[in-house]
Amino acid sequence: MKLPNFILENKLLKEFFSCEENKYLFENYRKTKNSKIKRQLDQRFKIFHLKIKAITYMDKLIYFEAIHFDKKVRSREEKVAFILDEEMEDKLKYIEVLQGASIEPIPMYNLEDYIEDELLYNVVRSLSEKQKNILLLLFVENQKEKEVASFLGITQQAVSKQKNAALSKIKKELKIHV
Repeated sequence: MKLPNFILENKLLKEFFSCEENKYLFENYRKTKNSKIKRQLDQRFKIFHLKIKAITYMDKLIYFEAIHFDKKVRSREEKVAFILDEEMEDKLKYIEVLQGASIEPIPMYNLEDYIEDELLYNVVRSLSEKQKNILLLLFVENQKEKEVASFLGITQQAVSKQKNAALSKIKKELKIHV
């Protein structure tokens, strides 16, 4: 059973006639010109065509939904990244604070235990726990910023910013009271 060239050149018809039953019906119709076989062949083609249209629609729908979803995710990531990159009051960024959020307090001693001056003691008490721990490790334990960063699980840059923010706050408070 050889199909005519116009069928072989058309992708849709070629796919339809890849089914042996459709090919058989077509050949029978060509030989007999029976209207019942023609209706049956037409009905099968309509069903085949509807399936192709449905598959094409679903393919396009999935494609455009994937693009839409990707845009939505990127937009959300940009918003979150933008918010986390904003500076807080003490010139630290939210992301740096969140990175060190799981800091456990250093047991048994505090920075305040090493301060005898009452004014300085009150200023140091107003610092955050994170800032106190960083100052304790840097100035009491004589650790380097890199070691403190490794110990606290934050970047060296975050340690430096926290240290500078704490020292600026102490300096500012002490100037007010002097």
